[in-house]
Amino acid sequence: VSMTAIGSDGSESETLTEFAVVFEADGKQMIGKGEFEVDSDDGAEEFEYGFEIKRKKDGSLKGDFEFEYEFESAEGDDVEFEFEATAFDAFLVFTDWGYAEGSGELDDGTAVDWFVLAVDGELSDPEGDDLVRIRITLAGDPDAVVFDTEPGLHRFDTPTLVVDDGKIKVLRGDTTPGEV
Repeated sequence: VSMTAIGSDGSESETLTEFAVVFEADGKQMIGKGEFEVDSDDGAEEFEYGFEIKRKKDGSLKGDFEFEYEFESAEGDDVEFEFEATAFDAFLVFTDWGYAEGSGELDDGTAVDWFVLAVDGELSDPEGDDLVRIRITLAGDPDAVVFDTEPGLHRFDTPTLVVDDGKIKVLRGDTTPGEV
């Protein structure tokens, strides 16, 4: 396959490849808010998250994404982990899921990269479960995992983590926002 990409500045780049996957970047918005549990050696841990990522009319991205959880350390101390996105670099929508990535920082100022893949269960089945995957790594080092709801999954594998309390809405280009 010969593929030519044309940038917004008019520059062209041609490449040869055995195959290509193309996503139409027409997604308008991805909204999620809620809680989920992850089993650990110390029992189930509860996590809270909230995100709203929008594609503006000019194609740029705008959003908010926060994630936090509290746990007890091995020493018995209460520890709070907080993350906040500072930049949104990519946003894709494909059928019933949305994907976004960017950079941010932890509450101690550590720079990180992140991605979230969220499945809107209602888009494929009126009774379908909403699913979410959140992965946070040290900035510039995708192998230095700080947090991952589903370690070992490929970036675009469908998450299996069900949103316990909350809602995910993925809005394609032909839909209007609803409440979460």
